[in-house]
Amino acid sequence: MAVQESAALWRPWPKPSTGVLLLFLAAVLSFCSVHATTAIPHGPALKNILMIVIDDLRPQLGCYGAEPMRNTTPNIDRLAADGVMFQRAYVQQAICSPTRNSFLSGRTPLKTKVWNFLNHFREPEIGINWTALPQFFRDKGYYTTGAGKVYHPNFPPNFDNNKSWSVPWPGSFGRCGCGGHGWPPGGQASCEGLDPSTLSCQDEDVVAVVRGQLARATNGSLPQPFLIAAGLHKPHLPFYAPQHLFDLYPDPALPTLRTVPDGAPDVAHHSCLSNRPGLNNSNWGQFTDIPNAMSLRTPMSVASTKRLRRGYYASVSYTDSNVGHILEAAAPLFNSTIVVLIGDHGWDIGEGNRWCKMHEYENSVRVPLIIRAPWVQKQRGMKVAEVAAAVDLYKTLADLSGLGVEQVESGVDGVSLAPLVRGLGPGEAPPRTVATSQFPRCYSALNATAPSVLPYADRTDCQDVPRTLFDYMGYSIRTKQWRLTEWRHWDRAKLQGRWDIPAAAVELYNHTHDLVLSPGDVFGSERRNVASESGAKHVLAQLSETLRKAFHEQDE
Repeated sequence: MAVQESAALWRPWPKPSTGVLLLFLAAVLSFCSVHATTAIPHGPALKNILMIVIDDLRPQLGCYGAEPMRNTTPNIDRLAADGVMFQRAYVQQAICSPTRNSFLSGRTPLKTKVWNFLNHFREPEIGINWTALPQFFRDKGYYTTGAGKVYHPNFPPNFDNNKSWSVPWPGSFGRCGCGGHGWPPGGQASCEGLDPSTLSCQDEDVVAVVRGQLARATNGSLPQPFLIAAGLHKPHLPFYAPQHLFDLYPDPALPTLRTVPDGAPDVAHHSCLSNRPGLNNSNWGQFTDIPNAMSLRTPMSVASTKRLRRGYYASVSYTDSNVGHILEAAAPLFNSTIVVLIGDHGWDIGEGNRWCKMHEYENSVRVPLIIRAPWVQKQRGMKVAEVAAAVDLYKTLADLSGLGVEQVESGVDGVSLAPLVRGLGPGEAPPRTVATSQFPRCYSALNATAPSVLPYADRTDCQDVPRTLFDYMGYSIRTKQWRLTEWRHWDRAKLQGRWDIPAAAVELYNHTHDLVLSPGDVFGSERRNVASESGAKHVLAQLSETLRKAFHEQDE
């Protein structure tokens, strides 16, 4: 399906029919009261849920203060202005299938054992009998449906159709091509400059399906309460958008730091399609518009860097427009519907000489998380600086929906973020103070798993290397001020890190001032690894103990 609007960044949300006028007025008043500080009355007991999951979206949004997006993501910004925006939200692994297996099952990768594209949580020895997040609501009487890339395709198999969803899941998940076959070899990394008549994006098909579901809910032909999940593929590579959105970013700034952080170990680095041990250079040459001319110590050219950054920004604006179309259809239901928007993980666009995700740095694991539940919110447009995790979604939605956390089965990880949505009272402790994440590294098994599962050879991010052949696992914790990562040798028999010997490498970064992406889009405190500095000795010891409790004790 071609892009329907070539001149507008977004559409206003229209007035509904007379039958839903009161609900619409409530929604309009909500959006017109962005700066209101009074509590909003509670609504009925059980609430609908609209969950929007966006691929590869870091907090590159106007509402997060990110340059140059202050006026180019209006729909998500409006949602944040009416909801609660979490400023320190983190995923548990920065790659598509593992992160979705984690927050949709309600378990961290320590339990799912999903670290690449070879496994899923429904395997018999793992979680075949677990109650996944959508399944929890289905079992409680909700009508669960949606479209797009919510579960990663085939992980678990068939989108977990027989358990998670009330009706079979639509097969399309939003592929968008930029020439060739839509993915290397043969295609471009960015659609900029291509003939728009030759381009299409299935994200628009996803939007159409979800809008239809919301319209049926509005007219009463779709059962309520419901959970409708929308999975949007952009801004995942390749960077798709109509040309007028590329034109919004004529000369994007270069990253403030284009080389690896001082003192950072090589094992920490990854740069998208890396397949050479030690060098970690990217095989960008599989895209026809990007020369393959970078390595661990040599950044991508200025021209290619700007082209890719402009492409990412344009693709984010394109997705913002699609989010606007979904929210437009949901507006009549706002008074009885929780809206949650989350990125499945972040992305690097040249910061620290990194591209894509697949590591433990801030841009890779930090995501936007916005929740709108006005009947419990302390105020609209609230910004929460406490630490949150994607795995918290399960218990949070159970809590806010009216079902209650006590209904969630034992074994589900995470905490309810509902106290933060409501607003903490005087002296009330936050639900969590530490978020965890992890990522493997593979070197010795590269090219040993032929034929490769993926069409572009084995990679150091372990995408198609069996978990019994990993070399290292990076274990990371994030507090409000610090990030500590320990790279542990991998026990291939026990499928866990080696805690009986010293870590292979350690990283410590001070994030005291990092909440807003600067014009160069780099978290300044990740310029230098301070783990070996004498002044950090005490905090390193404290955090190392916290990390060990979070991972080693759970592994055992």
